[in-house]
Amino acid sequence: MQYFEGLESIPAGFGPCVVTLGNFDGVHRGHQRVLQTLCARAEELGATSVALTFDPHPAVVHRPEADHSQIMSLEDKAAALEALGVGAVVVVRYTREFSLQSPEEFIRSVFVEGLHARCVVVGPDARFGRGNTGSVETLKTLGEQLGFDVEVVPDFEAPDG
Repeated sequence: MQYFEGLESIPAGFGPCVVTLGNFDGVHRGHQRVLQTLCARAEELGATSVALTFDPHPAVVHRPEADHSQIMSLEDKAAALEALGVGAVVVVRYTREFSLQSPEEFIRSVFVEGLHARCVVVGPDARFGRGNTGSVETLKTLGEQLGFDVEVVPDFEAPDG
């Protein structure tokens, strides 16, 4: 698995890729479904599967006074993602300045210019951009405009019983 600290560390020829984003703290079953879909779609397209995550967790930046116990270290998270077949992990340094990007700025700088994404795979509750104002609908609209597909993986529902 490839590991990149920051978008600036991604080589110029990197891509195409299929990307997802999240904190992946714990890599629970819902995350696993998204990651399995990510890897399957990347294989179909002959692309690299990429999990984009943040360090520190955005809550640390926005609510520094709160308890921010983590389930997994960054290293453990990367190992769990690799075990699920993810081809690359990109860790973006999360700062207040980074958080001020509009949803469109985020999509352009990260998915289009940084990663050359052919497809973005997310859960139905994906949020991004300033104030978490970007949604799945925003992503779909921008994907159409900027030339990438969006695949939404339904929420995980535990079997009855």
